[in-house]
Amino acid sequence: MINGYYFKKMHINEKGTFAAEVADATAPFAATMPALAAYKKTVDDRLAIYRKSLEKLSMVDLSSLIESDDDHRDNGLTNLRDYAQLCTERKNAAWAQAGQLIVNTYRKIGWDMDRMAYADETTRVDTLLSMLKNEPELRQAVETIQAQEWVTEIEEAQASFKQHSTARVDKTAAQEAKSNTVQAAKELGEAIAKEFRFIESKIEFYNKAELKDLVFKLNTIIAKYVTLQKQRATRSENDQNATTK
Repeated sequence: MINGYYFKKMHINEKGTFAAEVADATAPFAATMPALAAYKKTVDDRLAIYRKSLEKLSMVDLSSLIESDDDHRDNGLTNLRDYAQLCTERKNAAWAQAGQLIVNTYRKIGWDMDRMAYADETTRVDTLLSMLKNEPELRQAVETIQAQEWVTEIEEAQASFKQHSTARVDKTAAQEAKSNTVQAAKELGEAIAKEFRFIESKIEFYNKAELKDLVFKLNTIIAKYVTLQKQRATRSENDQNATTK
């Protein structure tokens, strides 16, 4: 018979990989058994829904990434600004003039744009990057004081910030995505359980010997995930014991 597999105790990603392995193991047998194929199709359909719910869930909380992007962007902005200001004091006239040109550009767009609200800062950074790229004098100024590294840092952080900001959804949508994933996992688990009961009934009541090979494969898969669960439980117990000493 098919061994116990504790689907509810599996981690969120493990549920999907477990279902996929079960589907792969079942496929050759379902090809010659229409009734089993119907159960497998239900599992496949539920797995597809589950995977989609995971994709949405992975996008709902990007706040930490956005904060990191903004920190990198702010570092680039202040480093370029402060470096350009230092260059204005160089004895080399070309360096001093180039530094002053960049400093003036900052003053025009927003000296402390790194402290502004996200939306305002993003707009001003777009303006700054556009001017540094498209205005010949500014482009030459960046080259003269060898500041392209700072500009590149700002560009990369700005692009990453925009990407993550676009992907982030609000708190209500985040809660909905989590709820949908829980429901999808529940329905996936139920579909697998029904498929397993069907397989066991065919063996018990109709002596479908060929399905015994399938049961062996399924139990091999199950053993792997049960081992993972036992290892986690052992680590958790060890951690608890360590904290109480």
